[in-house]
Amino acid sequence: MNRRIGRSCWRPAVLLALTAVLSACGSGEPEDIRAWMKESTKDLKAKIPELPKINPLPVPVYEPGEALSPFSIGKLTSDSAMGGSSKPGPKAGVNPDAHPLVRVPIETIRLLGTLRVGKDLVAVVASDRNAVYRVRVGDYLGQGYGRITAIHPATQDADAEVLVKETVMEKGMWVERDNRVAAPSQGEKK
Repeated sequence: MNRRIGRSCWRPAVLLALTAVLSACGSGEPEDIRAWMKESTKDLKAKIPELPKINPLPVPVYEPGEALSPFSIGKLTSDSAMGGSSKPGPKAGVNPDAHPLVRVPIETIRLLGTLRVGKDLVAVVASDRNAVYRVRVGDYLGQGYGRITAIHPATQDADAEVLVKETVMEKGMWVERDNRVAAPSQGEKK
């Protein structure tokens, strides 16, 4: 029983001693740490490099003279601008489903012949995929937004041909140019 009392007495004594030691560590101000920090940072100074000097750019002066202002709408619609036509580009309403030949380069379209249907003259053309189409004046043909302007049947003096007016982008301007799809001559292989 004495052993039991001896064992139970030393536990509170150890706890009391441990509490005293730990409370001594946390009491008071950490003056030694503050003094060390002050001494080690007294010679430290941030050295920020100076910003480079930026020279202002020269301001260009616009002297139009007789030229059009680059900000005017007249510059965009002028006939004299780059020698092009004042007409805007092709209409966005060309439906490739209604005009399947607008997906085919005009150079690969062959004229097979012409037919007279009532009073209308119709051209029969073949694409590069060997699909055959009937086209009339006003239909679209080729990737250059080409519109058929005339169909000429074959005569004794000339082969059949389809005249097309294309609207293409050249040197930044929309330009109209004439093109044609001709039937192979009688001597040529088909």
